[in-house]
Amino acid sequence: MKRFYYISDDLDDLAQVEHELEMAGIAKPQIHVFSHDDAGIEQRHLHNVQEFMKRDVVHSALWGALIGFIAALLILLAAHFSGIAARVHWAPFLLLALVAWGFLYLGRRPLRYACSPP
Repeated sequence: MKRFYYISDDLDDLAQVEHELEMAGIAKPQIHVFSHDDAGIEQRHLHNVQEFMKRDVVHSALWGALIGFIAALLILLAAHFSGIAARVHWAPFLLLALVAWGFLYLGRRPLRYACSPP
């Protein structure tokens, strides 16, 4: 499937492009407009990109997983080398490491860093 991207500073131009694409036989659900001006998109009856797609989930997930993995590793190493894990057992530290990894993994959700509109 081919993808075409139209870049414009004016939503009216994009409304015209969307109309021309519809006249060419492309279904409206196949056309998406990426903008932070949700009110302008709604006013012009354009098909907005879903909020989920405005987030760079893969990039954020990779960074969050890396930071969370490092945080979990530091927690486990500190528990091991301090000797506290031998007295208290490993279960609390494994749980703490899992929680640190999970929250850092899910916590990084910026807008698309490579494709944010002006």
